[in-house]
Amino acid sequence: MMSSFRLARSRSKRSQARGLKGGKSFGTPSILENVRVPRFDPANPTHLALADLSRQAHAATAAGDAARVREIEAEVDRLAARLWGLTDAELREIQESLAELG
Repeated sequence: MMSSFRLARSRSKRSQARGLKGGKSFGTPSILENVRVPRFDPANPTHLALADLSRQAHAATAAGDAARVREIEAEVDRLAARLWGLTDAELREIQESLAELG
């Protein structure tokens, strides 16, 4: 499953700079100008749910509960996709592309 960071990274892939050694890198911080990351809104239920899932993921990681972390990541992906206005089909396509990359 894909974390919200990987989802954001996949959305910005086309605007990524190439590193000096041929690898991908974010190049400069200005790359973030091309990625829509909304400011946290404590009145937004999706934002609150993502914040809660983050806390749960940290606790599950600290406890060594990899299965729970995978469940949480799947929910984060779903909510992040909703936040970015992605359809279920678009999310699946991103996940499949990331799986191909390894």
